[in-house]
Amino acid sequence: MVVRLSLENFLFFKGVELYFDRGMNVITGETGTGKSLTLSSFLFLMGQEGNYEEGTSVELELELEGEEYILRREVQRGRSRYYLNGRSSTRATLQQILSSAVLIQGQNDRLRILRSDFQRDIYDRFAGCMSLRKECERLYQEVLELEGRLREWHQKRLEREIRIRVLQEQVREIEDVGLLPEEYEALRERLRELS
Repeated sequence: MVVRLSLENFLFFKGVELYFDRGMNVITGETGTGKSLTLSSFLFLMGQEGNYEEGTSVELELELEGEEYILRREVQRGRSRYYLNGRSSTRATLQQILSSAVLIQGQNDRLRILRSDFQRDIYDRFAGCMSLRKECERLYQEVLELEGRLREWHQKRLEREIRIRVLQEQVREIEDVGLLPEEYEALRERLRELS
């Protein structure tokens, strides 16, 4: 969950702090009220290139699955520096953390929101249960594998049962002939002679 966004010398924002409530936060408003600039601050934090003033700084405080994170990017001596919880970090690390907490939805994304898989991703991400979902997906794959092995075992068992029935029938047929052991040996001897 996004807790706080702090903007220092970011475009037209000078020393602005925004606080967010629990759950989903939506930024709306009339043209020119700063919606796009607020969005740009998130993109700046994720590493978007641009011509930013010396001293530009964006800091975002997040709470994800019980952990608190403070992400910051600032421009010093013409270079971007990234920080996580006050320590030097990388753009990739901030992008990874931020992408699990923030969904940027623009007016051109309307069709995407209609897809059920996209909706599920939104709900799971904002509910903070992506790790639980991944564990469920892993367990589901394991269940599918076990079901396949069980089907294979049932098929082999059925084949064994059929083979047993065939052998039992053949034994019955041999027993029905009623050969005595001496007659059986005589027939075997005759068969050897003919071969």
